[in-house]
Amino acid sequence: MESERDALVEFKRGIRIDRCGLLDSWGITQDCCMWHGIQCHNHSGHVTALSLPTLINYTSDMLLPCLQGTIGESILGLKQLKYIDLSHNDFGGKLPKFIGSLSNLEYLNLSYVRFTGVIPQEIGNLSKLTYLGLNGNYMRVENLRWLSQLRLLREVELGGNDLSLATNSWLSSVNNLPFLQVLGLNNCNLSLKLSSSLSYINSSTTLGTITLQGNNLNDTSIFEWLSNLNGLETSLTYLDLSFNNHLFESNFQGTGYAMNLLGNLCSLQSLLLYNTSLNYNFLHIIESLSLCTYKSLENLDLAVNQVWGSIPDNIGNLSYLREFNIDNNQLNGTISEALGGLSMLDTLGLSGNSLKGVFTSAHLSNLSNLSSLNLALNTELVVNISANWVPPFQLDILSLESCKVGPDFPKKLNHYYYIQH
Repeated sequence: MESERDALVEFKRGIRIDRCGLLDSWGITQDCCMWHGIQCHNHSGHVTALSLPTLINYTSDMLLPCLQGTIGESILGLKQLKYIDLSHNDFGGKLPKFIGSLSNLEYLNLSYVRFTGVIPQEIGNLSKLTYLGLNGNYMRVENLRWLSQLRLLREVELGGNDLSLATNSWLSSVNNLPFLQVLGLNNCNLSLKLSSSLSYINSSTTLGTITLQGNNLNDTSIFEWLSNLNGLETSLTYLDLSFNNHLFESNFQGTGYAMNLLGNLCSLQSLLLYNTSLNYNFLHIIESLSLCTYKSLENLDLAVNQVWGSIPDNIGNLSYLREFNIDNNQLNGTISEALGGLSMLDTLGLSGNSLKGVFTSAHLSNLSNLSSLNLALNTELVVNISANWVPPFQLDILSLESCKVGPDFPKKLNHYYYIQH
């Protein structure tokens, strides 16, 4: 359509730099549906998609985005536009309010485009939106009430923006998104103010991914919110609360409640609690996770906390674990040989603790998928494995720094790998 072709030509005029030649095909033919990054409806011919992200294969220097310029009002001429992806380009300035007038838009990805200023509430007018990506910009909000107007949202990614003024509105807004599957609010300066009047009637039954890392969550009330979300026990597969470094601080009783809740999440595959001030007996953590989570858990990251105790026999309950990281804690007991039964384990990090006893081939007996083993800085741990033992795995990384190694050590490992010791 001529009017839509003219709108695209005008959009191109707003692009000052095109490092990757994304717009080279624009204008070669009169049929704008043949231009790079443009899709049109098969029957009506209307432009329905504008997709011009900076991708890794476009440029060897990822510090330089492909496109640099501005997004002009001419884009409003694309009245049937359903899909926009301009991510990882440079449109420095404010997110234009007129974006909220693209009433047919279903997908909007303006992540990492160097926007500043306030996220306009007009975004809330995009009532057909199912995906909203504004990650990695430098914007802020006055509140998030406009988010609850986007009732069809399935994915929302606002990470890296300043949402500190939304303390009183973000929970209620999220709870009003009945189809939400992915919630990404990492590094947003968010804190939590849980109200007894908070309604869960319309909350999602399909929320599968929650990323809240790097915020200011400073008590375990976040778990009270999680426990009331509809369908969470059977839908949540990924939970990242890392770098909320006061989350469990001085809250021992709340820790037990939180762990029991996590243990009842029967579909959880990844649980990331790196640097959250978790101060709890590791035996009790595994007991909690053995309630139901053991059926699905593949990635458990508890590094940089104050977890104490031994690696107990019940570690064998987590038989689907692929990545297990409890580096830099206060583990001060022995390591159960049940660890050797985790046949799917790929990465094992136990460094920076005070583990003791003897670590033998029995601890590695069935770890046929192991590629990374880090036992470093356990100064009382003795690693003594027969020189003739043949490992069932092939390591990429092995670190035994400051451990007591010997008197025996496997010739196979000694021959093939560089050993930090």
